Parts: sequence; C-alpha cells; structure tokens
Amino acid sequence: MDIDSSSPPSHGIVCGIFGVYCSQCNRTVKKTGNSLYPPCWKTIGRHFADYGCYIGEIPNTRAVERDLIRSQEAIQEAAKVNPRIAREKINEIFPNGSTTVSKAHVCQRCGHSSTRMDVFKKHFLSKSNQYGCQQLTDASDGKIDVCTGVCGIICPKHFLEDAEKGIIHSPNKRSRPSATPISMPPNINASQHFQKEQQQQLPMSNGSSFTQQPFQPIVTTPSTVLDRAIEGSPQKRLNDEARIDDALSCFIDPLSTNRGDKSNKEYVKKHRILVAKAIDEINSSVTSSEQFFRQLGHRGRLFQVSEPEAPDAEMLVRGKTFVPSASVDKIVTVWNRFIHFITRYNPKLIEAQLTEAQRIYFAKLEHHNKEMDALKDAAAEIVETNIIFGIVLAAVHETPQKANGMNSVEYFLVASAINAPVGNRLSFKYGGSIASDSNNLLRLIRHCACSHLVRMAEEKTSQDDYMNYATSLLNGMQNLPSIQSICGVIRMGKEVAKSKPVSMDKAFDEDTGAVMYNQVIIEKEVWSTAIPRTAERFVELLETVFDCHSLLKDVLNPNNKLVLAGADTTVTIVDESGREERVINVVQDIIPNLGGKHIQATINELFSLEQGTLLYLSSGAGRGEEVKGVHPFETDFQLIFNHLHFQMRSSKAINHGVNPNGWVDHFVSPSLSRLIVVLNLCVYTAARQLPNLQLPIQDDAKMAAGDMFRSIFGVSTNTKDYREFCIQIMNYLAPVSLAKTSTPAEFARQFHHSSSMHNDAYSSSRFHRRTDGRIERSPIFVARKYHAGLGEQPWNDDRVADIEEDQIPQDMYHKALQRALGNSSVRCNTHQLEGCRFLDDHSNNKHVMVFRPPGTGKSFLWNGILLARSSIMLHVMVPVSHNSPFNQSFNSSTVLDRILKEFQKVMNQGMKKG
Repeated sequence: MDIDSSSPPSHGIVCGIFGVYCSQCNRTVKKTGNSLYPPCWKTIGRHFADYGCYIGEIPNTRAVERDLIRSQEAIQEAAKVNPRIAREKINEIFPNGSTTVSKAHVCQRCGHSSTRMDVFKKHFLSKSNQYGCQQLTDASDGKIDVCTGVCGIICPKHFLEDAEKGIIHSPNKRSRPSATPISMPPNINASQHFQKEQQQQLPMSNGSSFTQQPFQPIVTTPSTVLDRAIEGSPQKRLNDEARIDDALSCFIDPLSTNRGDKSNKEYVKKHRILVAKAIDEINSSVTSSEQFFRQLGHRGRLFQVSEPEAPDAEMLVRGKTFVPSASVDKIVTVWNRFIHFITRYNPKLIEAQLTEAQRIYFAKLEHHNKEMDALKDAAAEIVETNIIFGIVLAAVHETPQKANGMNSVEYFLVASAINAPVGNRLSFKYGGSIASDSNNLLRLIRHCACSHLVRMAEEKTSQDDYMNYATSLLNGMQNLPSIQSICGVIRMGKEVAKSKPVSMDKAFDEDTGAVMYNQVIIEKEVWSTAIPRTAERFVELLETVFDCHSLLKDVLNPNNKLVLAGADTTVTIVDESGREERVINVVQDIIPNLGGKHIQATINELFSLEQGTLLYLSSGAGRGEEVKGVHPFETDFQLIFNHLHFQMRSSKAINHGVNPNGWVDHFVSPSLSRLIVVLNLCVYTAARQLPNLQLPIQDDAKMAAGDMFRSIFGVSTNTKDYREFCIQIMNYLAPVSLAKTSTPAEFARQFHHSSSMHNDAYSSSRFHRRTDGRIERSPIFVARKYHAGLGEQPWNDDRVADIEEDQIPQDMYHKALQRALGNSSVRCNTHQLEGCRFLDDHSNNKHVMVFRPPGTGKSFLWNGILLARSSIMLHVMVPVSHNSPFNQSFNSSTVLDRILKEFQKVMNQGMKKG
C-alpha cells in the first residue's frame, strides 16, 4: 500500500500503566532488562532500525520517547484517582487468564526482577541502573511474586495490586529529551538516522562554544492557586488555627511554656505574617496606597546559597547549612527597601507578580466595608501564593540588558551603600554597615528560596518532579551573578571596615577600677557596692510586706543555717557558743501581709531586683533573652554552700534545633540568696492566692532586669550594654593579659562565652578537672570572687580552711590519696607526705624540681596537692629519669643517685627553702 509522505509518521510502540512493547512485532522494545518504563531514545532507534516497526517516515526517536513518558505519566495519574481506569490499563498488558505468576528477586524501586541472584546483583552495578537503585535498601527480602504479561513483560505483583488502590510505584523520572525536532532527509534509512542522532550527542569540538542557559524558576503563581486566593472566603485563612499549627509544627516544642522561647507556639506564630509598606507603582505607574504584604516563612529546606558546592555530609554534621532565622526584623527592613527600589527602577521585571497581588486585593475589597479588613484578608491569601518569593527570585535571576552589565540586584547593592544625600553631597555608608545590609539581602534571598520551595511542594504532583525542580533551582542559585555580587560586596565591606582605625569602646582603669563601655563609665565605688546596695533595697521592700521584722532578720542572716526544702524550708539559729537556739520554718512562720496600698508596685520591684540579681550579679552575666529561660525556682534552684544555684543556657549558634551550648552554673551570693528564697517561698506563694494581684511572668524578666541595673548601677542604656559592663568588671577582677586584657576561660564561661570568643570580642583588653583534662576553678569559687568584687562581705559558710593558709594539715594529703585510689585504708608514704608539704607551702614562691626514681609515686606530689587544695595551684615541673633530654645530662647513675640522696636529705631535715 502506498503511504502518503505528507501523512504524520506512525509507529507501533505502546506504553501502558506498567510495560512498553511494540504492537507490530509483538516484542518488548528493550531486548534485556526492565521493560516497565519507556526506554531511552537510543533503544527506540535501535528497535526501528532492526525491525522497521513504523509507517511512513522514520519517527523522531526523541519525540517518541517524550510522548511515551507523557503517556505513561497520564495513565498513572488517572489511575491514582480512578480505580476502574487502573484495572483496565493493567488488564491490557496483564490480561486475566494469560498472565502467569512466579517467584523472583525484585528491585522495589524500579521493578526489575531476576530469578538468579548473581544476575540480579548486576542490576545495581551496571551502567543501565538509571534510577539509582541500591541493593541495600531496594532489593526484596528473598524471592517474591512477579507477573508475566504480554510480550514477556514482567512486573512485581504488588506493583499491580497497589496500582488498583491508586498507589503507583514509580522511580525517579529521567529528564525529558529536548523538544527540538530533528530534520532528516527523506531517503535516509532508519539505521543511518539512528547513527546521526547518536553523533549529535558527542562533545563539540574545541572550535565550538556553547553557553548553558541558567535554570529559570517559576516566579508566578499558578492559576488554580491564584483563583483560590481570589475566591477564598473573608478571614478564612487568618482564622484557620489548625492549618497554621500544622504548618508550623516542625518549629514548635509543645512542652514549651515560656512565650519568649523561640520554639514556643506563640513566639513562632507571631512572625507568620509580616506586612510591608508600599507599592509605589503598579503596572502603568499608577500610584497606589501602601498595601503590600509579605511573609518570611519559618519553614525551610537545608541548602546553601553563595557556596560553590552543595553541602556534603560533613558540612551537615557540623550544622554549617542554612537555618531559617528566628528574628526577621533586619530582613523585613531590607525587603522594604528592595521592593521600593525595584518598583521605581524596574517595575516591568515584577509586573506579573504585582498584577496578581492587585487582583487578590481588589477581590477582597468586595467582601469588606473597611479597607483594613480587606488588607488583612488579602495578606493572608497572598502569603500562601508564590507572589512574594517570585518577586525576589525574578530579580535574582534577571539577566543584564547589555554585555558585562548589571542587573537590578547589583544596582540595588550600589544604591543601598549610599547614604541619603545631604545638600548636594553623596557619601558611602560605613564598611561594616554595607557588609551587614548585603548579608541581610542574602538572608532574604535564602528565606524566599526556601518558602518558594514550600509553595512548589504543594504544586508538584510527585516527589520526583519536586526534587528535580528543587535541585535545579538550588544548584543554579549557587553560581548566579547576583549571588556572587552580593558576596563580593560583603567581603568588600568587611575589608573597608578593617582599613579604618578601630575606636576603643570597652576598657577598665587598672588604677581606679572604673569600667567603660561605649563612652559610658561606671566608677568602682558604684559597682563594688552593688550587692550590699541591692540587698539593702531588697530588705526595705520586704519589710513593707512583713510585720515580723525580727524573724525576717534572722532568716536573712547568712550566718544562720538554711535548709532549702520547699514548704519545709528551715533556718536554724545558733548562739555564739555554737548551741542551737531555735528553728524557724520559713513558710509557716514568716507570713507576708499583702494588703498594702501599693503592694502591686512593690511586687513588681521585688521581681525586678530578683531578675537583675540572677542576670547580672550571679557569678557572671547572661544575655537578656537568656534570663527568660530560667527554670522555675521550685524545681531547679538549689542551695549549695550557702549560695543559691541555678543554670542558664546560651541560645547562640543553634542549628536545626541542635543547641551546642551547655548549661552554665550560676551562684547567687549568700546575702541575696536568702532574699530570693523568702521572695519565692513566701511572697510569691501568697500573691498567687489573691486575685487582685498579678505576678510578673518570666517573659518580662529581661525588661525587669534592665530596670534593676539602671537603679543599682546608675546607667541607662540597654541589656546588651549592661552585660558588657559586667564583663569589664570581670576582666578587672581576674585579668589575663593578651596585650589587651581578658579573663580566664572559667570566668568567660559565666558570661556564656567560649574563651576564644571572650578574648577576641570581649577583652578590654578554684580547681576541678574538666572532661578535656583541663584543671580550672569551679564555678562556685568564680562566683565568690565576683561577689567579693561587687561588695559581698564574707560569711561563715564562705570560708574554706585552706584557702588563705600557707600550709594545710597533713591529714588532708592522706584523704586526697584515699579519694584518688578509692580506698579508705591507704596512706601516703614518707617521701610523698614530706614532698607534698614542701611543694605546697604557699610561703615558698620559688620553682622546684623533683627527682624520684620511676614507680615511687612522684605523680601524687602534684595530683595530691590539687586534690587537697581547691584555690591556688603552684606550677611544678617534675622531670623523670627516663626523659631523653635529662638522660643526656644525667647519663651517670652515680650522679643521679647523689642528687636523689641530697634531695631526700633536704626533705628529712624539714628544710623549706632552697
């Protein structure tokens, strides 16, 4: 039969819900391997060349592959929603009565099967493993049922059963071949045509050049989503609490009761919708009222923009990936500037997004009498679309209009680096400000990319499509000229900032003890009396609340023994001879009178003094936000050696919910500890029973602590500055010289710093063993030094017998050895005891060298001292006889024996100096 050459080409390849075969020759298109999914264009070309299964001109094999992929996707999508279609399509390839069932090893990912294990394993290793199948995760446990249908197509039985239920097993799709048609002379045969197509895939010669077009994201909102936003009922989305909770659930800790906690439900939700200020020009440059809205979503996906490579496993472990910001204030500011600039400089770039926003807003006006109500309703709809994020992505992906030119983002970087003109003069901002603004722009882009991917996840029909889109977007963004320009400006701004002299903003006067931050000075006469003045004000307020002043005085006296036990807390009064006089039950005997006229103001000020004490006077100073996270007094405060103990934790450097910061021990001075105990056990407990009184909540602690610092220290700035003053006080009390002056690591930790951070950023310029082996003073001794510096007087429980003594009782060395060996019966030998007493004499300030043969217990001479002492460490160097440098000097055993004998003689004679 003659075929009209002008008729469209036709072929016999058929694609079903699972399986591809040729209806003309009744063969699978693939000679070996999996035939469930469309083969590549090369395989199709070989089939045409070998069997001639086409009518008219040879079909375009790439077009055939593309059509087969689309056909199978359409069938599978229809089967998901209509079981009848699924059964019909399955019956076409696996008809009842002619389909056989057998056992085989199956790849659960792509459906490949084999009866032989050795052949099956090759599937995961061969080049034809185009879907990335892994034997460890995708191979079936032994042989399972497989069905054999027309043309020998084999499919796992559970694939077919699940398809009837609307569940389609489909591996990651290959990208569709290019839609560009391939011309072919009419007289060329199929084999020559196939060879030509293969040659077109070969690399181009060195004389050719090719510029790959960057990936272009979807920057508009799909019509279905836009229609839903326009037609949505008024206030529907603003009031849908269940939907909001579901969307933000991955950022919320359901157990958190502190509203200042960044994982608290209310804290997360309050950042959900952010309203911006203006669109100055819409479409035809018609001025509109300020009515633009935005949300910077807290949901995100781990990725890096501005990095040359995607994050590897090690980078993910270190947490060095993008994290959605908890605070978006700076991002909101840069967005406000950015949208103003774009609408003035290049409104056509975002014309489509502005039109979509305008359509939603005008639709909402029809449902509301007040414009503000329409504004809120429209905002709730807009944040669910791709409008906001499309604006940013459209600008970031913009191509310059001329060769080696600049796009809108790069012009915005220039404009944002210039100060508002004064008169006729222009000036650039400070380098650090330029770098900070550019970094905030980069953060804005990252947040918008994350939120855009969240929107795309709602639109993509399959995980494969979504992952392909997300990967292409993020890979492309890493090397965009816009991103590179932003990073370049950040680096430039930092270098410009470094090129100028650095002003001194923090210091202390080592002669007068005055501390300074940002040109504000606190004299030593003020900060060195902070604790007694705080205690004095505390007592003044408590005396207005209690009528039993005598009992209150006894309870507040740190020389009387306090046992903290909740409702059974007691204070034991002891006379001068040490005899117990009486016991006071704090809760039952000290009853407050809360009927005064100004009792609410009194409770508020007491709360301020308490929180200021915890934040600034408790052996270091935390950040204002951190005091909001202090745990309840009833459950987490302890009394240790007359000091009230609690813990605070830094929230810096939290990545993906992982907080690398440990809990930091804080100790309140003895005099202030008693006041806080009475406040919590007596005053707060009674106030909770009165409906007319309102106790401050922990969310108010930051502001309350700031009020206390202003009152006691006499300066009025902010909580960050107040912490800086405390840091300078610590640097003065415990200096470590770094050319600039800093403070030791254990003191730095009390301000929730690492030692290196404190040295680098916070310089003004007794012992326990840490897990890393380092010996340092314990937090309670750090607290005592800090309290003494702030004016706390010594109390009975503050004195440790050996702190100020040149020598300690020798029995303490025996106890140290028993503690070290875990054996209460051992005692130091003679040379150990005499050596410890000789080396541990604080009146002897000379360096000492100890010579003893190996195995005679030399190590106890320093370890025993460290265990016996807890305040001051004498640096001791102990060279042993097998040390190679000393072997060179003392290679004569006679000389060594003489030295050891002389040293033993010195110790036996009780000589202390030498």
